[in-house]
Amino acid sequence: MPPFKKDKMVLVIGHAEHVSRDMLEKPEYLAIIKEFVAGKPGVYALFEDRDLKYVGLAEDLPRRLSTHSKKRPQDEWDNFSLYITANKDSIHELESLILHIALPKKNKKSGAFAASEELDKKFRQRGKEMDEKKWLKLVPSKKDTGVRATREREKTNASEKTQPKKNRRAATDIPKPRRRVVKPAPEPMPEPVPEPTPQPRRVAKPIDTVVCAGSETHFRNIFLNQRRWGSVKMDSEQADQVRFIAIYREEKDRVTHFARIKDHPSPSATPGVFQVWVEEPVDGANVSGGAKAIAGPIFTNLDTLKSATSLDDLLD
Repeated sequence: MPPFKKDKMVLVIGHAEHVSRDMLEKPEYLAIIKEFVAGKPGVYALFEDRDLKYVGLAEDLPRRLSTHSKKRPQDEWDNFSLYITANKDSIHELESLILHIALPKKNKKSGAFAASEELDKKFRQRGKEMDEKKWLKLVPSKKDTGVRATREREKTNASEKTQPKKNRRAATDIPKPRRRVVKPAPEPMPEPVPEPTPQPRRVAKPIDTVVCAGSETHFRNIFLNQRRWGSVKMDSEQADQVRFIAIYREEKDRVTHFARIKDHPSPSATPGVFQVWVEEPVDGANVSGGAKAIAGPIFTNLDTLKSATSLDDLLD
């Protein structure tokens, strides 16, 4: 790597990436951030795991991030990145550049450049002289781009996927001639098989435990440290039954910890999704992933979970 030249223009003079949200919510940790970043301008990004949710700018990064940690829901983002700029004049341009490229889900506007010339207009104007219809596909207009247009296209594509395909008969379909069906000769009657000895009926244990899948980051930061789980898909009847929650750690391919749920699961703004607060998690299970992948929550019994060796035992 060539040596850095001091006479070159510098845009970013410091950065920290994917820092846990706990650094903002505990005073002793927040003091560390303020020691190096207090009063400095820059751009910040909020993530859920590695999924970008929001991008913003601030003249005082620690103060702005602390505001987000107090106002935004716990299950909306769990880590952040910050980038200190050399001066306040560049943070608006840098924010707009990130918004135009990344299109974060929680940003409603795409940002604007102070002195940037929109060359796509010139492209379209010159291209119309050649072939207008073809050129409209090559360079879309401004109303077809940006955050709002992208969101609308995502909604349209999602609705099209849910529409059933129409049955179309090909123009070349010709009725096939009927074939003569030859009935097979009747098979001899099988000898009677003695009835098996009736086995005692196994009584299913009542459901009191739900197993949810999550990344290692969510398992440690949210389940172990914050003692909660923000997204459990179940109906109201299941919410009345569950008393324990266990986490399937995707990177480890294993269930190791479970915890007792405090009070009653709280319904979230999304129908059919609940948030639970738990007591201290217990390392009392050793269940491997097994042959079946966990696509959604598994409802089982705590005694079954403790004795199981794989997820197959819970899904039988």
